[in-house]
Order: sequence, then C-alpha cells, then structure tokens
Amino acid sequence: MDPSKPFPFTSLPLELRLMIYERIPIEIKQHAFTRPTKLQTATPNDSTSSPCYSFTILAPTISPTILLTNRQLYIEALPIIQHKRRLISLTPPKLVLDLPSAASHIQKPGGVLWHISHLLARRAVKARKSLGHVPYLGIGTGGSSGRRYDAASDPDHARLEKLIVGWMHSLDAQRQHIKSTGQTTDQFPCIEVALTAPLETPVSITLHTLRQLAYVLFAEHGQFRWVLRSVEGEYPSFSEEMVRQEEEVVGKVMAGWRRGRPGEEDIVQAIRGAEIEREEWEERWVEGEC
Repeated sequence: MDPSKPFPFTSLPLELRLMIYERIPIEIKQHAFTRPTKLQTATPNDSTSSPCYSFTILAPTISPTILLTNRQLYIEALPIIQHKRRLISLTPPKLVLDLPSAASHIQKPGGVLWHISHLLARRAVKARKSLGHVPYLGIGTGGSSGRRYDAASDPDHARLEKLIVGWMHSLDAQRQHIKSTGQTTDQFPCIEVALTAPLETPVSITLHTLRQLAYVLFAEHGQFRWVLRSVEGEYPSFSEEMVRQEEEVVGKVMAGWRRGRPGEEDIVQAIRGAEIEREEWEERWVEGEC
C-alpha cells in the first residue's frame, strides 16, 4: 500500500467499520483544584514532595473529532457514540478528596464551595427563583475590606462549573434510569468519593468537608448518596464508630429539607464503599483510557 495515499477507510465493509467505531476509547481526565502553597508528601510513607491538590474530579470523555471530517462516517458512528455517552452519564461521578487540605480551603473565597454556590445562584436567577435557598452565597464578598473575589480572574471557575453541571446531569440520568428499570425505592444516584489523608487525620475532618459539599449540592439536586471509599495505605483505618458517624452525619444534617414537594423528603446519604486497592487506583482513578 502506498503510504503517500490516504487509507481507503470507506471502502472497508460496514461491519468492520462499526467494529472500529466500537474501539473509540472513553478517556479519563483529571481536573485538580485548590492548590495550597505548602508541599506535602505524595503518600504518608513517601518522602517525595509534590504539590497538594485538595479536590480532584475525574471526568470521562469521548471525542469523535476524527469522525467530523466525513459526514458519512459520523452518521454511521453516531449510535455507538451516543451509547458510550449514555454509559458515561450513568456512571457515578468520581471525586478525590485530599484531607485535611480540602477542609482548610473548600469554603474560602475561590474555593470549590464558592464556585458551586455562584453557579447555583445564576441558575436560580435564570429560572426566576429565590436566592434564599442558595448556600454559601456570601463567600468572597470581602467583608469590611470591600474587596470581592473575582471569578473572571480565576481560570478554574469556568472549568469547575462545567464539571459540576456534568455531575448534575449524571445524577438526573442515574435517577431516571433507576425509575425506568423499576429498581427498589432504596436506590439512589451516587457520587463516588475517594478519601486520602495522613493516617492521623481525625474523622471530624472528613465529616466537616462532606457536610459542606452535600449541603451545596443538595440545594439543587437532593436525594443522592455519597459512596465513601478510602484509598489503600492513604487513609486512617476505620473503627466501627468512625464508620457509623460517616454513614449517619451527612444524612442527619440534610434530613427534614424539602424542595416544595408535599410528602417527599430529600436527603443526602453517606455509605461506606470498598477500599480502593492500589491496582484499582492505578486503573480507574488516574488519567488514561478505560
């Protein structure tokens, strides 16, 4: 075959082309936020210093860009691309919380809560709803100094908001899938959380951070479940009392909230998931194809 000529892809049998479309990968991208100035060891047992990110979102994506060069190929591949995107929307969002860094920075001006809160505020204004239900709206007002946090100067702002909107779409898609498949009523949409921290970190740090995140997300999309998973060798060992506290505290804080639907109570639950072993961490919690 002459390497100077384009490969005659459209001459391949349709069945073979469809098999190739099936191989278009879903890629995982890491988006890390909140960078403290100090350095912290990469793992509790590793002396190598590295920048500390307190809040990392893993976002699966699929890019059919190469197919856009040919309309016929794009139309052929579209059902497969749509199916892969559907699978992405039904997969619980993944979040890595590094504690206690997250607890120290999450609620500050420019922190994750600020960005989510202002996203919810703009959505409320667009929908002509009251801003009274939007939590943490006062973050970054500057107090008596008169200085305000400027989102336009923060390159993370638009990126984080786009990812949080993706979370909301995923929670909606999971919720609709649960209803359409007739699953039991105790099933909830999930957000999967990997927890890392120095081994001496008290459980109260975890609970404080999860409460704040649950509160701000609950305001818009209540009735979901945190699946809390510690990372092997990078999080304190759990006693039964610690597990009980983590499973109960988030739900208790949220219990009693209603969003205008008589007789229906929306809560956020926290349940303990299996520990993330090193092999799974390297395969599913880092950037690359999955």
